[in-house]
Amino acid sequence: MLALALALASLATEVSWTDRSGQCPASRGQGLVDAAAEGFEGASIDIEVEATDDGLAATLRLETPNGVQTRTLQSPACDTLVEAAVLITRAAAMATMVPEPPVEPEPEPEPAPEPVPAPVSWAEPATEATNSSPADLAPIEPRTPAAPRPLFASLRAFGFGSFGITPGFGGGGGLAVGLGSKFWRAEVLGMVAAPTTTDRQPGVVAWAWTVGARGCGTLDVLDGRLQPGLCGGVEAGEQLGEGTGALINTQPQRGAWIAATLGPTLRAFVIPGLAIVLDADAVVSVLRPGFEVRDGPRHEPTVVAPRVALGFELHLPRR
Repeated sequence: MLALALALASLATEVSWTDRSGQCPASRGQGLVDAAAEGFEGASIDIEVEATDDGLAATLRLETPNGVQTRTLQSPACDTLVEAAVLITRAAAMATMVPEPPVEPEPEPEPAPEPVPAPVSWAEPATEATNSSPADLAPIEPRTPAAPRPLFASLRAFGFGSFGITPGFGGGGGLAVGLGSKFWRAEVLGMVAAPTTTDRQPGVVAWAWTVGARGCGTLDVLDGRLQPGLCGGVEAGEQLGEGTGALINTQPQRGAWIAATLGPTLRAFVIPGLAIVLDADAVVSVLRPGFEVRDGPRHEPTVVAPRVALGFELHLPRR
């Protein structure tokens, strides 16, 4: 009995799994390969796993009485390497199993029975195979495409400086509410320009309010943390003026003002959901009010006026 046990043990398949990558231990693969080698007599299977730039690489060395075979497997995941090693082991084990000849019925007394054909051996010839293609051994897992960026809402508060909209250099502030995605945005805005006075006296002090809408095309730079773009829009409102200096019985006047805007924009996210926004627009007046005193005109918005705005913008949801 002891001799029979020793003989059976010598025919058992030896499976060795060595992990040099630290990502694919023997506990994940050796048991599965050992199960796939059931019935594979007198064989030795050595598997070594190493880390590569593309993921993991495993060298499978299969030694049988018929020869030695070596396979190289590559995959980004340990589970895929284990599956490929199990498939190769199972195929090699099945190839060494000789099918039993079919059972023939007892021959009749006459004619004489035909000779039983010799069993066919399905064992693979002893070869030395190296550098097998990974695509033939392990399936490639497709990458899931990135989901499109959802819409977001924005709220922006800003201050601006301009020249030629009200007399001389002026400034003011405003609010904008918008909606956008990765490559576009649209917003409505309202602004108030602070009063400024003409240099010539007697003169005019004028201020303005406007509402408008604009659309922008934008790009993503530095993984979306920086967004340059180009914007265009329309604005409409009123300019109000009143005489100053040595004037008697001055009456406030008002006039409609309509303009188109075009210029670049730059948005920089300082933290997720909060950005600093810089706009530089050319404001082209389409309808311009004029203000006069007793000896002639004093103020009329210029046809093209520069305006620069700087503010903070809040995004919901945070991106």
